[in-house]
Amino acid sequence: MDSLDYIIRTEHKRKRNKKAPDVVFQQLDDSEVTARIEQMISNYGIETMWVGEMRGRTLSNSFIIIDEAQNMSNKTMQMVLSRIDSSCKVVVLGVETHALGHTNA
Repeated sequence: MDSLDYIIRTEHKRKRNKKAPDVVFQQLDDSEVTARIEQMISNYGIETMWVGEMRGRTLSNSFIIIDEAQNMSNKTMQMVLSRIDSSCKVVVLGVETHALGHTNA
């Protein structure tokens, strides 16, 4: 959910910067952000799940973002990718320098 919060706040700032500089804008409060996140989840069918929920499921016709992948072992990554069929698009995100020291066994 943090990433959706970031996207909404960034979008708000970008729109604010395009307006006239003499216009006063109010900051987004948490209830506005929460409402917008809920709206995006319902409009776009966004789902979040942890790796344990992948067992026994096959994902199809989806856009999948695997975040914090640097902390996944090779075995876990293989399990996750094996649950995704060819109709999906997958983005894998991770920064090697932020790894928690897994051996990737």
